[in-house]
Amino acid sequence: MRKLALLIAAPLLLATACSAAPSTTTQGRSAEGGAHAGNAGLRASPGIIDFQDALRGPVTYDLVSLLRDCYIEWDAARVDTWMESHRQRLRHAQVIGAEVDHARFRRWFDLAGLQRHLKVLGNFTRLWYRDGKPQYLADLPRFIGYARKVAERYRPLRPFARLLDTLEGRAADVGYTF
Repeated sequence: MRKLALLIAAPLLLATACSAAPSTTTQGRSAEGGAHAGNAGLRASPGIIDFQDALRGPVTYDLVSLLRDCYIEWDAARVDTWMESHRQRLRHAQVIGAEVDHARFRRWFDLAGLQRHLKVLGNFTRLWYRDGKPQYLADLPRFIGYARKVAERYRPLRPFARLLDTLEGRAADVGYTF
């Protein structure tokens, strides 16, 4: 019952947290749920967004779609640099205010990413289960890894990280301090 409660509560936590971020209308869409580097044919540096079926959503959604991609796992330092550059550009364009520091923007980025990754996990699982397309299963570990990293970073989401561990049969890391 606790696992079910966590599965129900996680989207509510994400919806509440994501609603704090300003929204834009540039969310490109693709079969995988957004703009992504594989869709754009990028390998060296992201920068193209597909505006087809644009929707209003979190200001970090397209950025996270490119930098936490389904097909490419970018180096963490590179992602941080690109994320900060994007934050500065949004400030300069007055899309976000000066009070939005790196930590707040990072939280918005992480939570929009977690929301997107959970959606993609569901989509890819459906493509396998209902549509008979097993090739999408190969990408699930990357998305589960993204979800776990974010859930472990934020205390309210740590039970969700433990749920992922349980579902995958992973042992929880236990540490002691003296």
